[in-house]
Amino acid sequence: MAREAAARAEAEERARQEAAVAAAAERERLQRLAALQRDEDTRRQAERRTQIMSFIKQYDGGDCFYVAPTLVAENTANIEGFGSSVAPFEVLDFDFKRAHGFEASIGLHQVTPPQCAAVTFLAQMRNEPGRQPRLDVNASSLQNGIAGAVSEFGDRYVELLVVADDGAVFNVSPRLRPGADSQSFVLGPQSYFRPGRPLLLLAIASVNPLEAWHSPTPGKAEEVFPRALKEARDTGQALNVAAKYVKLDK
Repeated sequence: MAREAAARAEAEERARQEAAVAAAAERERLQRLAALQRDEDTRRQAERRTQIMSFIKQYDGGDCFYVAPTLVAENTANIEGFGSSVAPFEVLDFDFKRAHGFEASIGLHQVTPPQCAAVTFLAQMRNEPGRQPRLDVNASSLQNGIAGAVSEFGDRYVELLVVADDGAVFNVSPRLRPGADSQSFVLGPQSYFRPGRPLLLLAIASVNPLEAWHSPTPGKAEEVFPRALKEARDTGQALNVAAKYVKLDK
């Protein structure tokens, strides 16, 4: 009897050990499957995000049309756009939904026709090699002027331009004040600051400064930006541009 009891106990213990080993193996299998699924989900999400980013960056809406992604996820896209007409952005809305199966949130900043050359320049520069600088504007400053900062331009030169609603281009780079890792600016009231009218602020980073930005008198956007683009191409430089749309309070 004692031997039989010992044998049963031994068999039960062996069965418990085998069950524990089997359970551990099953947990490990499930963990591997979960990890593979997470990797697959991550890969799919990354591919989806890349497809959406590529669609936005390559999208051609015609003249005076610029769009840039501000937030992109698997089924979410926020797009910032500059243009003089609503119609191309309605077409973009349709094309995007047809291509990706959901609606993007498209924020249109409507510019004046004389500002269109600056918008075209932005579109031409959006796929340039190099890192785009960061341009921030303090929204609370828009009653009496404009305050903000330019950062993330590394050791490159940076220019700050204002394009008024009549297309006049003003280089306000002398207002930039160096900081630890950024350059701040404050633009007080100017004759071209017309309440309720759009202004474009452009921060442009380049390896070497361009003469095109330093005309002694303000030029028109339709002249300044093509001249700057030609100079950049002639000197073999990439231009990385960030832009903000501003309307001063009435």
